[in-house]
Amino acid sequence: MKFQILFVSLVHEINKIYFTIKVMKKYYPEIDFVLVVPKNELKTFQIKFSDFNDINIVDENKIINKAKYISLYKNYIYNNGKFKDNISGWYYQQLLKLNYCLVNSIDNKKPIVIWDADTIPLKKINFFSQKNNLNLYASKYEYLDNYYLTNKIILGDNIHRPKYSFVTQFSVLREKDKILLREAIFISNKRKNIINDEYFILRSVLNAVSINLNQSNVNIPFFSEYELIGTFLLNKYKIRKNQQKPINFFRDFVDGKLNNFQKSILIIFDFKHLTYEKHIDLNKNQTYYNLLLGIFLNFFPNFKKYFTKTG
Repeated sequence: MKFQILFVSLVHEINKIYFTIKVMKKYYPEIDFVLVVPKNELKTFQIKFSDFNDINIVDENKIINKAKYISLYKNYIYNNGKFKDNISGWYYQQLLKLNYCLVNSIDNKKPIVIWDADTIPLKKINFFSQKNNLNLYASKYEYLDNYYLTNKIILGDNIHRPKYSFVTQFSVLREKDKILLREAIFISNKRKNIINDEYFILRSVLNAVSINLNQSNVNIPFFSEYELIGTFLLNKYKIRKNQQKPINFFRDFVDGKLNNFQKSILIIFDFKHLTYEKHIDLNKNQTYYNLLLGIFLNFFPNFKKYFTKTG
């Protein structure tokens, strides 16, 4: 099936994306890619990927004007004086993904796979069933109430809570999914008297985040684009909770760069991808203790309280 893979990235992730694209092209021969990057890093990305003819590199300001985003962020969240502005960039990259899918590419009939820039594929993932239905993948590792609370404000109090988290480092939207989610946000805004202008998605999310921040009085993340998409799809198509498909991925116990043998071990245990978060020093080698501990606790999570990650 033809589809598109979307990355939103800063330049420090460029080598990870380069590797991921080479792997993805082997798994899925008919895909193309969109990279949304800062304007001042555009040239660096264009040079890095000059040998590829199936990659569209886009200035993030063409998706969401960053100055306008900062203005809205301050209006909804920062100006109340309670919170330090330490996660505005984190929300921005999530909103870039949503805005690209639900506004900039709304007329694109190809399904879109949103993929985290710091995540490296290990095995092919079947994003779609043979009947073009979504395989609704889930995570056993991260299930945060604060994400669900924000989704309730955006999607409505009657939404069913998923059994598992949808924070899997990727998400999938087909053409009809994009249209329906866009419509749901638009209707939600109308009911709340939120302006439905070109920034209607930002206004919806930042309004919901602001409400929950003020009620909780703590400065923690209150939104995940993956949780919003997954929860919407689960409820819209009345998918039973037991139809969520938890997958294995290696993230929490990464403490350095994995060698090929270590990756092979993960593949044997059916881990689909691994994530090198920003704080990981890739000049260090992954320790076998944390590798094996991560695998063990993936299958026996009840033992987590007895073990501690080293490093």
